[in-house]
Amino acid sequence: MDAQEALEKLEAAARRFRRTKKAHNDAREAAAKAVLEALAAGARPTDVAAAAPFTDTYVRRIVREDKERREREEAEN
Repeated sequence: MDAQEALEKLEAAARRFRRTKKAHNDAREAAAKAVLEALAAGARPTDVAAAAPFTDTYVRRIVREDKERREREEAEN
């Protein structure tokens, strides 16, 4: 493989990365929303963390950041 072929391969990989990065971010946001919905529906935090594609620590972070966001919104109103 010469340098030109290597650069073309790199450019293709970069395009694929950018395309899949958005899909990954969208999936992560959907999973975080599902975590909050499951907890709001009464699921046990242990069960939510086990089913989520995140660590227990990250699930707690999602909950904490959502609580902080809601508190800020309430304070603004």
